[in-house]
Amino acid sequence: MTCKINADTTDGLKIVSDTSGAVEIQTNGTTVAAINSNGTVVIPTITNGTAVATTSGTAVDFTGIPSGVKRISMMFNQVSCNGTAPRLIQIGTSSGLVTSGYISSGAFAGAGQGGLTSTAGFLCGNGGAAADKTVGIATIQTLGGNVWAMSTANGDGTANYIKVGGGSITLGGVLDRVRLSTTSSATFDHGSVNIAWEY
Repeated sequence: MTCKINADTTDGLKIVSDTSGAVEIQTNGTTVAAINSNGTVVIPTITNGTAVATTSGTAVDFTGIPSGVKRISMMFNQVSCNGTAPRLIQIGTSSGLVTSGYISSGAFAGAGQGGLTSTAGFLCGNGGAAADKTVGIATIQTLGGNVWAMSTANGDGTANYIKVGGGSITLGGVLDRVRLSTTSSATFDHGSVNIAWEY
């Protein structure tokens, strides 16, 4: 069911109900409030997680992401590792991280260019040296249901490179976790990372 109230050609206000019974109030295509099927009113906000230092280990996990989230941003603050491994993002459900089935590619451009693909996660670029420090944001957003897509264009931080990546995957359940890792045995040695989510 779709009901428009005082809607003009710019679709100024729209109330949309989906098959689950949830209702969204939209203006110009942007959700300004939602009522979940259990009657809970949700006002879209951006909620930051807790930043984690990327100074050791091969992975950083963010868990406990609430259901109903539609967009997740991962922010990189000079993230570096002691090898040339590209950064990799994986998402998952309460059953655990999904480590296969992704359709993803990553590349770099600057003093040369090159690309690669991955089914193990979302690639945040390709190539680089141990001194590289990833800066920027990766955005992961639902297409509806449990289908998710990722896109990123990150700065290098130390050299004249831009690293880009993208991909998609269909999860078997509701997303509740995100991991940043290296794509090899290289370990993180500099910087920090955080996430934010939106309803």
